Amino acid sequence: MRSMKSLCTAILFVYGIVDVEGFVAPPHGRTGGPALMSTSLSYSSDKSVNGGKRKKIRRKKLVKRKKRVTSISPSSAMTDIPDAAKRKVLRKASRNSSRDVDAALAAELAAYSETRKPRRVKNEEVAKATTTFGQTVFPALLTKEEEYDLAYKVQAMRAAEKKKEELTVENDLEPTETELAEACGMSSKSELRTVMSVGRDALDRYVYCNMGMVNKEAKKYAQSLNQFSRNGGVGSILTYEDLIQEGTMGLMEAIERFDPKRGFRFYTYAQYWVRNRIMLSMSNSARTIRIPISVQNTLRKAGKARKQLTLEWGRTPSDDEIAEYMGIDPEKLHFYNERSRNMLSLDNPIRNHQKSSGFSDESSTLGDFISSTAVDGFDQESYVEIVSRREDVLDVVNSLPAEERDVVLARFGVETGDPKSLAQTAKKLGISTDRVRMLEARGLNKLRHPQRNYKLRSYVDLPKTVVQKKEEKRQQLEEQEKKLFVETEEELMAQLSPEGIWAF
Repeated sequence: MRSMKSLCTAILFVYGIVDVEGFVAPPHGRTGGPALMSTSLSYSSDKSVNGGKRKKIRRKKLVKRKKRVTSISPSSAMTDIPDAAKRKVLRKASRNSSRDVDAALAAELAAYSETRKPRRVKNEEVAKATTTFGQTVFPALLTKEEEYDLAYKVQAMRAAEKKKEELTVENDLEPTETELAEACGMSSKSELRTVMSVGRDALDRYVYCNMGMVNKEAKKYAQSLNQFSRNGGVGSILTYEDLIQEGTMGLMEAIERFDPKRGFRFYTYAQYWVRNRIMLSMSNSARTIRIPISVQNTLRKAGKARKQLTLEWGRTPSDDEIAEYMGIDPEKLHFYNERSRNMLSLDNPIRNHQKSSGFSDESSTLGDFISSTAVDGFDQESYVEIVSRREDVLDVVNSLPAEERDVVLARFGVETGDPKSLAQTAKKLGISTDRVRMLEARGLNKLRHPQRNYKLRSYVDLPKTVVQKKEEKRQQLEEQEKKLFVETEEELMAQLSPEGIWAF
């Protein structure tokens, strides 16, 4: 009976119905009645309860801690503290022995909120463009004082590096740290190491804090690059990451050239070098076939002139009018316009935007919709054969000595397509006509050798052999017999038809 009573008491205690003294516990949240927990700790006397282990009861500490936390009332000094700071105060106060918040602690946190450094506002244009780059968040721009301080550190490092290069060239040997420190006017090599280390850190911070500007410029030029090489053309070689890399190199050059003594901000100075480097890379690498920068500048000026004349005249001017306005040769401008056209790949897929149309599918390419007709009235196969034959002839003729090669090329017009006479060739080369005739005969005799003309045999109809003639004659006889058999069979079928029978 006693053990059963102890077991029932333990079960009721676990569910909060009775306490360890046997009193009935009041409902949760109500006051009155006996105390929730006695001040002394007690253990179950029956080993059968809870697997035979004595359970330590700590309800008193839990209740006291709960009362202490709920009794905390933030002071008026914490009104301006954020909620996160208030929760931090409550957690610290709950671990304190007193029931109220320590006044010194509240004052300290209030002072912290007042003396906290305000977040410096970035340039709005830069902040909008440099919020994120992939997963990277760019820092704020440097202040004027920070720019000057870092610039002087970088200049000290660059001066030491320049002095090292001068000593290396002068002595044909790289100087030691002690010698370099003495040449730079430093007391010891430890000071030199400090200058170099501080300069590298300043350079890294310069680059890191100005990557937002590089990102902004790269985004702007990447949009124009995508518009230039739209539809996935061959001209779309440079990517956005390439422009970021080129802009970073321009930023490094701006850091080396920046002089803080002039009083300008680094952002306005470096922007020119970043743009210059990006535009230079686009001019040199944006196309599959490179166009010289001078030609690109001429085309750019021609575009501006076209816009200006269109606004003044109310119509689009011709190339001749633009060339006259710019003061250049019209043929040159026409040549530049023809050679500056963007290239497209024939393997570029054609996407069908109208689902109802069956004009193209996912596997269609640009080459499927372009006619095979090539240049100057030749079809594609004939044009390729002409180009290949011309290249093979040039290879064979170039194997001759210089004088014989020049005479053969001029006499037959291999390069220009305009054959020259003996007198014209002699006048062009500055030799006599007899000399031209002799060099031509000598060169042609060499070209007739099998070791030289083996490339040209496929382009010439050589005399047929006896075997080839017999084979052609046999094929002709077979075709005649087949044709005669077909005609005889048709006549026989016509005679056996009802119309043929009644005809007899």
